[in-house]
Amino acid sequence: MNYTTILLSGLLCTIPAVRDFQCDLDHDDHDDHDDHDDDDDDDDGGGGELYWAEGPQVGVPEADLVGWTQCFSDLYANIEPDLTGGILGEQCTGSKLLMACRPVGATDFQLLAMGDRADVLFDVGAQVDGKHEANGVAWYFSDDSSWGFAPAGATVSRTSCDTLFGNPGEIDPELRLCWHTFADELDSGWRCGADEFLNNSIDFERVIFQAD
Repeated sequence: MNYTTILLSGLLCTIPAVRDFQCDLDHDDHDDHDDHDDDDDDDDGGGGELYWAEGPQVGVPEADLVGWTQCFSDLYANIEPDLTGGILGEQCTGSKLLMACRPVGATDFQLLAMGDRADVLFDVGAQVDGKHEANGVAWYFSDDSSWGFAPAGATVSRTSCDTLFGNPGEIDPELRLCWHTFADELDSGWRCGADEFLNNSIDFERVIFQAD
């Protein structure tokens, strides 16, 4: 549209019979364009999106866990009965789970990883090297051995927790988390990253979050 056309269009809009029809159409078209821009602005905000990351993560502030709800926490020294029926059957029932640990009182999690429920709870039994890889994480679970994760591609040595103790096979110890389980209990200990021997620790907490 050239300048002459724009000028004539503006003049026509001063004639009532034309203004009521054509100029209203032009105004509606402009409004539609503005509405589309507003929708884009809302989408770009992303404030309600679920925090999601691939692989084990370190130093994550709790405030960053948008979309996740804490469903369980206790100290590493504690023993919690009824793991599958209570903690996982009644408290943490979401389709996605996040395992985390940190020193008591810290605002940032020392280590965490997340995945679909089926992956986080993939039962590998008591196999020493048993693991199931998904979302950049080597997961392992058993209600009578241990539950935790390591980086994808890493070797694990579950006896019953992942205890390679700096062996050359232990890739990235700071990216490993393991909790003992025994007879369908969440037992005390074991590790939060490179911090190990936490069986009687009241200085570290373990936390589970859920999301759908």
